[in-house]
Amino acid sequence: MSDAVDNLVEINTASGPYKIYLPNRQNDYIQGKIYKNKKPYEEEILRDMATRIEAGELVLDIGANIGNHSLYLANLGANVICFEPNKSLCDALEVSKKINELTSSLTIHNLGLGESGNHAHFASENAQNLGAQSLALGQGDIQVANLDSLSFQQSVKLIKIDVEGMELAVLKGGEALISKDQPIIYIECLNSEEFKWVYSWLFERGYLYWDTFNATLTHLFIPKSQVSLEQQLAQVQYKNVQDSYKDILRHNRLSRMAKTAHQKLERIEEFTPLVDELRQKSTQFQSLNQKLEHYQIELNQADKKFQQQDKLIASLESKVKGLQFEKQELQQKLTGVRTSLTYQLGSLFAGVRSPKSVLNLPKDLYRLFNDFRRRDNYKKQVAQGKFGKFQDVELLPLLDGRSNQIIDLEQPSKAIAVNLEQRNKFKLTLNLATENELPAEQKVILKCRFFDNNGVPVEQIATTKLFHSKRYGKFRYFYQDKSTLLVDIDFPPEVCFFEYQVIPFSRDRSLSPSIIMENVATQFLSSDLDSEAIDYDFANNQFSAFAEQQQVVASRCLIFGDISPNVIDGSSIWLSSISSIMSQVGPTVLLLKDNVDPDKNVLSNIVNAGNLVIVQPKHIGFNAPLTTSSAVKAIKFLDDKIASLKSVVLRGLDVTAAVMDEKAFASRVYPYLTDFYAVDEHGFSVPEEKLAVLPTILNNANTVLTQTCQIRNKLSELTDIAFDSVQLPPSLPADIEDKLVEANVDNSVINIGYAGKVQPGWGVEHLINWSERLINQGHQINVHVVTQKVTAKGERRNEFIAEMNRLLDKPFVTVYNDMNRFQAMGLMKAMQLVWCYRDAYLEDNTLEVSTKLIEMGTLSIPTLCYPSQINKDLLGDDYPCYVSDFTGFEASVECIESHTPFDYQALSDKLRKQHSFATIASNLAPILIGDEQDKAMKITFAGNDLKFLYPYISYLKDKNYSVQLDYWQWGNGDEKAAMQYLYESDVIFCEWGLANAVWYSQNNVNKKPLYIRVHAQEVRDKAKRFGKKIDVDNVTKFIFVSALVRDKAVELFGWPIEKTVVIANFLNDNLLPMFERDQQVSLGMVGITPKTKRFDRALKLTKSLLQQGVDAKLYIKGHRPENLEFMHGPGRKHELEYYYDLYRMIDEDSQLKDAVIFTGWGNDVQTWYKNVNYILSPSETESFHYALADGTCTGALPLVWPWPSADSVYPEDWIVDSVKSAAKKVIEWQAMDQQALTQVRLQNRQYLIDNYGYEIVFEQLDNVLKLES
Repeated sequence: MSDAVDNLVEINTASGPYKIYLPNRQNDYIQGKIYKNKKPYEEEILRDMATRIEAGELVLDIGANIGNHSLYLANLGANVICFEPNKSLCDALEVSKKINELTSSLTIHNLGLGESGNHAHFASENAQNLGAQSLALGQGDIQVANLDSLSFQQSVKLIKIDVEGMELAVLKGGEALISKDQPIIYIECLNSEEFKWVYSWLFERGYLYWDTFNATLTHLFIPKSQVSLEQQLAQVQYKNVQDSYKDILRHNRLSRMAKTAHQKLERIEEFTPLVDELRQKSTQFQSLNQKLEHYQIELNQADKKFQQQDKLIASLESKVKGLQFEKQELQQKLTGVRTSLTYQLGSLFAGVRSPKSVLNLPKDLYRLFNDFRRRDNYKKQVAQGKFGKFQDVELLPLLDGRSNQIIDLEQPSKAIAVNLEQRNKFKLTLNLATENELPAEQKVILKCRFFDNNGVPVEQIATTKLFHSKRYGKFRYFYQDKSTLLVDIDFPPEVCFFEYQVIPFSRDRSLSPSIIMENVATQFLSSDLDSEAIDYDFANNQFSAFAEQQQVVASRCLIFGDISPNVIDGSSIWLSSISSIMSQVGPTVLLLKDNVDPDKNVLSNIVNAGNLVIVQPKHIGFNAPLTTSSAVKAIKFLDDKIASLKSVVLRGLDVTAAVMDEKAFASRVYPYLTDFYAVDEHGFSVPEEKLAVLPTILNNANTVLTQTCQIRNKLSELTDIAFDSVQLPPSLPADIEDKLVEANVDNSVINIGYAGKVQPGWGVEHLINWSERLINQGHQINVHVVTQKVTAKGERRNEFIAEMNRLLDKPFVTVYNDMNRFQAMGLMKAMQLVWCYRDAYLEDNTLEVSTKLIEMGTLSIPTLCYPSQINKDLLGDDYPCYVSDFTGFEASVECIESHTPFDYQALSDKLRKQHSFATIASNLAPILIGDEQDKAMKITFAGNDLKFLYPYISYLKDKNYSVQLDYWQWGNGDEKAAMQYLYESDVIFCEWGLANAVWYSQNNVNKKPLYIRVHAQEVRDKAKRFGKKIDVDNVTKFIFVSALVRDKAVELFGWPIEKTVVIANFLNDNLLPMFERDQQVSLGMVGITPKTKRFDRALKLTKSLLQQGVDAKLYIKGHRPENLEFMHGPGRKHELEYYYDLYRMIDEDSQLKDAVIFTGWGNDVQTWYKNVNYILSPSETESFHYALADGTCTGALPLVWPWPSADSVYPEDWIVDSVKSAAKKVIEWQAMDQQALTQVRLQNRQYLIDNYGYEIVFEQLDNVLKLES
């Protein structure tokens, strides 16, 4: 069945969809073409047939092949009888017939047709075109009949004949039928000779030639009786006109070919002098080759001499090794003597303070004593940190191959030196522990150094277990989510002392950019480093190897859940269900948080896997499990690779918020929100950090997926934001019972089952304790628990786990810990009761319905659950198994024992209808995939930095365009990849007129639509060289972000003005809500690098306001220039003095010192705007200045210095000509009425949206690129 799903394709036609089974699509040309195009083969002739038949009329398909014509016509309502001698093709057609439920309208005969009855075999095999195999008559297993020997229940309306050379024989064998029914005939002819025979035969029997179709010519013949004389004349005239057009096209094509050939001939003539020169060079080369052969002879002679010398050297080396072995034996003996003497001297000289007192000893003993003192002193030096940067070093002994030390991993530890002399193996296990449980995802660095016996650092440690950085040397890093770490380190024999230190990673972010991984070809990349450390070449190679065997690049939807695929619970079941649903809707890729454990794989439950690609972190070069940051990188990586990815479904608030920060996913995110609230013994609550990100998510999501209407209402109540949503309740496959693994239990007792996590609030302890009470009362009960973990948090953690382990060990309790979802459900189906209870504080406050409760209800199993309102809405008020205490539990058990009637089947039918995959898929399909087919146009965006275009790219993907991204460096790119993009694309869009634009313009010889968007750097000195090399003739349009830049570029490069258009940068105004403001004078500036940003003006404005008694603060967002690596380069280093002078000015000014706040860089710019009432643009030059526009859009008041074109981009009243006028404007605004000031802020925001809002600019870009709206 999986083969049928893999090779099944749906065909959409005007009369509705149907499916066709294509088992040989990999080899057969016709099947492959149908599968690739998702369209019927020879569609033109099929449409003509459709106009000539009515529903219920009889059609004969002779030479049916895979059923391309038969299925199309049967889907129109015709009765189709098809004939096909190839048994495998008939079998495949039977599959299609069954799938499309065409039992009554499609009849299939595994039979060949000819002039008379006979037997035949295929003359030759043709795996590339199974329908092109011709028959050889006379012998074989294939039966051949003639049409007139067959009887039909009604007259034949239409016959299609495609029998590879036997067409005339088929006609002759059906002469009586053709004469009687006068059907329309479509017949293929292999050559003109066959056409003459067919034409003559049919003409003699009253048929007219009417039209021709297809590449392998198929001709339409119509009975004369069905066509008037006027129609015949009109058809002849129509064909004459058609032939004239074909002649014109043929003439034009031949002219182009002649012109091309002439141009090539001219090029060849240009190369004639080069050919002559090449002949001369060839003669010279032959002469040099002769000399080379002579030299080779001399070299061989010299090599023989070297070989003789090598033998002599080998002999000497052998002797040296012998001497070295003798030396080692002597050294071992000497070591034994030294050890003995050392022990004796340690006792003898324990009280000796100075070596002078033993000068009368023999010299050997004196040297031995000094060696003893040096080694003892070295150990003390190591312990005092004398051999490196570590301070307060403690020396630990090696105990049984393991160093034990209690270290608080939340604080930097002291450096610890371990003496390895007592080791038995070259391996050490560190046992690092803390008495406190650490927060999840606490990052920790283990920093290591190594020394030999003489205290000399050993640098070359060849181990794949350690990484290297310039700052830390050897180290490893990991997530710390337990209270104990066991770390194995291998050492070479020369290492005698090992020094290590534990450092919290989160306290030292500067480590990340300098990470260098060893042996990267055999490892997966780290997921917890900044992007600078990700090796995307390696990740690309990993992905390419994976994608070659998968359909991932065809996916329309991507799913990611912050969920382990290796734990059976409601979350992982949701993951498998949504994957099954979306793979019904369209090609889908599922990105997993963790690599799959084959023994615990919940995803084995997924159905429709043929339309789903599962991507594990290891497939694309990431370590697992994915953290929030690495998950975003992985999703972005896949989005770059999948050209037609329309929707991204996410579960997990943190990862959703992080993805929303990426402009690359604008309008395509569909979050499934459940984890924004918490429920504990104190009731319902929403943590502040989660509430803070909800507005951003709701404002930017395409559609929010909610499990219940209660969740939707609560989100609306919390944020007061209007948003689109669709309900995504827990879902079940239609054939769920067929998938269950049957379980055998003792049915002579009451069996109560539970499957899921065992944790506080889930009531499993009540289940066991209450069952035991009933057992003691005489009831016969067995309890079955399916779980993979017993877990708890907080102070009661250890107590709860110990208590549960005690209860699970009861004799009437059976525990299963290795079941997948359907095995667990099969066991639950064998129960008389299933436990779906949770404590009252959870059930009364939750906004979600239990997946388990729906599953059990669907299987008609009585289920014990708490009588919350959500559960009553699902099951009804009269459900007999509600439990809130022991009394309710006892009553429910007695109901089962007494067989109290309740219509569980009716409840099951209702739940199946509401929660079936099919129902939910029909709701999601229009939203996540849409009815619209992919646009035919393929667009490539090429550039070194696409951040300004990501929202537009996402918008195009949402509109079903196929989008490819070609990432370039500033001055170069991967030209081989670019050539492939150029070949595949219909439109190329170069972001920035740099090296990318030069290459595409010079190689766009076919003059495909090519657009180059120019910002400002292209007309500056450093980048001018690119504009001069752009081939203007191959460019469709230059798009400029400002008129000033356009005018400058036209002047510099001579680009024709008619090939230019000005379209400003766009604002993501939907991401920039209007914030309420206080009356503080808080000035804001985003980015102070480079010097032209004029940080000094911002400082002078702040100082001026302070001097006038205004309590002003200046907030700086962004990197400090001294922390940027490129600022220390030879060309920029001098610029740092400008900043150092300003820093000194701040430090030396008592007012400025407390008024200037550096907040650093981060993804929280949108939130940062909330605390800034004035946004500054004091630059000398800008083209648009996004930070200014973004800040103003959120309600900050703009202060813009008059950089060139500022007055054409922004209103005049935003512009100030000096620090003095800026200070005056601030004071004037501060004096305004708050309501009037709010009106100013709103007017500013509206100006930006009307001129630069993303909807306005996207429409302008669509128009220029000539895209469909």
